[in-house]
Amino acid sequence: MKRLIPALLFLVLVGCKTPPDEQIVPFTQNQTQALFTRSRPPQAFGLTVYSTEMGPLFAGAHRVHPGQTAVMPFINRADPRAIEINLTARGIKEIPTLIDTASRENWVTAPLAISMNSVSLAGPNPYHTTAVHVYDEIGGYASLMHRLTIDKLHVENVLLYIRAASGPLGVPARWLQDPTPQLALGAPFLRAFSYVTVDFAQRSVVFSATTPFKKPEETLIAQAPLIDVRGVIGVEGTLNGEPTTFVVDTGGDFDLALNDPAGLTVRRVTAGDLVFPLDVKAVAAREIGLGEVEYPRIGRGLLSRYRATFDFRNKTLYFERPAR
Repeated sequence: MKRLIPALLFLVLVGCKTPPDEQIVPFTQNQTQALFTRSRPPQAFGLTVYSTEMGPLFAGAHRVHPGQTAVMPFINRADPRAIEINLTARGIKEIPTLIDTASRENWVTAPLAISMNSVSLAGPNPYHTTAVHVYDEIGGYASLMHRLTIDKLHVENVLLYIRAASGPLGVPARWLQDPTPQLALGAPFLRAFSYVTVDFAQRSVVFSATTPFKKPEETLIAQAPLIDVRGVIGVEGTLNGEPTTFVVDTGGDFDLALNDPAGLTVRRVTAGDLVFPLDVKAVAAREIGLGEVEYPRIGRGLLSRYRATFDFRNKTLYFERPAR
């Protein structure tokens, strides 16, 4: 009962239910303090924390079970290309979740984190960070969720940053609606798997915990080596003939995002040995809420032309012809 009191107090502070039109309001000092009334050190859960220039790195997070796989359908009704699926945690079913390869963290709303009994982490100070893949000044605090379930596939010790504001996730969820994501899972979560396949034509995602990906000889169009770009997922390619590092942004509803595009289109874009169709539509990153980007972004406008497999075991991104 004593452990429930802080949670109940916090739910009162942030509101037990988030109306669709509720504004995002940063936490007060009391709300932030309530978040850490029962915080624990990461070491209590077998995590080792390393300091990096990009913030704390939690080794031992995102544990999967050998041989498990899951196939999940897209659920967003407003955007057919949005990679949003339902997950389950602690009996809470159908949690709308965005899959975002450009995010360096996993994000969760405060009410959902409390409902899932997520434990705030401190060692001794709270671990705070701000999203860098979108323009955001609010940020959040690290917490640990014992288990998330993707159909019957289990992921344990999931590191989630609790959004330090009432209301929806907002920018970290790319302002998606119908349904609005309560979770946004980024690169650290996805890298726990052997591979993840996004089938835009079939509107589904395949997660494989440990089973290797079998290279599809008949449907394969091209491939590109996967690289780490400051904690997120990227590829090397060219932009109008110039060698360029791209961030692969499955959360972005655009073809190509640049800081200062010279025109409405870019003549030629490649990723690995894939040549995208000519005259790729370009948008200014600041105009779509990304802020100033360090690297150009390839969004799901281009990716949705293919069946894309992120083979993390072999560090390769495969592009296949979509199934009819």
